[in-house]
Amino acid sequence: LHATMTKQPLILVFLLAYVSYTSCHTIEEPFSAHAHLPSDVTNILLVGGTSGIGRAMAEYYATRLPRASVTIVGRSEKAAKEIISKYPNITFIQADLSLMSEVRRVVEVYKQSHHSLDKLVLSQGILTLNGRTETSEGIDYKLALHYYGRMLFIRELQPLFHEGSRVLSILDGKGGDTSKVEWDDMDLKRSYGTLAAANHAITFNDIMMQYFSETMGHDIAFTHAYPGIVRTTLTDNLPWFMKYPAQFLGYMMGVSPEECAVNMAQGMEGTNGWRCMDDEGNT
Repeated sequence: LHATMTKQPLILVFLLAYVSYTSCHTIEEPFSAHAHLPSDVTNILLVGGTSGIGRAMAEYYATRLPRASVTIVGRSEKAAKEIISKYPNITFIQADLSLMSEVRRVVEVYKQSHHSLDKLVLSQGILTLNGRTETSEGIDYKLALHYYGRMLFIRELQPLFHEGSRVLSILDGKGGDTSKVEWDDMDLKRSYGTLAAANHAITFNDIMMQYFSETMGHDIAFTHAYPGIVRTTLTDNLPWFMKYPAQFLGYMMGVSPEECAVNMAQGMEGTNGWRCMDDEGNT
């Protein structure tokens, strides 16, 4: 599923490459019954779980697995309180996920109360037209969220993984293309651009999942997923000439965060090892 990305209008690139970073609507009705989820799942960690697909997946797991401990990580305490008020088995760790020091802190906090991890979902991200913007640690903000932080979470949480653990990174499991990587400028300090940052993050997620599968063992599932077009309100922050076409396309062709969450949750129950997954959960 490594389709080559073509030069498309920016609006389509943003929708397809970054659509997983959304502010989802509140779920008004409980999730209906879907395919089987393992009943022995006890610990689930969702990074970027206060909004968008991450939030929808947290609410899905909290509904389907009420005895499981579901932990969400994100910046918005207000959003977290709203979620927790409806789901008593959800807890919250507040963090600035663009900082690697914060990633390490979150892992240490999580380890204090959890000795194993069944599912790790990584969906943190941002939609912005800004150029290269460095964090206080000298890393580009978009790459910090879309790749570096995700890689660090997996590496630091390794001691909690066990046979049957599952790791899901939601970005674009269809668009990886190693020919578009600037191998002599991997952090893009000299050749930064929105498309270049997207290409690097997407391809590095593919490589990351394969690497961790080979080094941590094939009895753990590592999946990089393409979520498809998801109906969101995040495009409200785009310039008007991009916002209105994006909203029209999203509502005409997209799915709700809740529907996407079900597809992602069921899709990551596939075989062990590593793989790329489309928006319907297929390899």
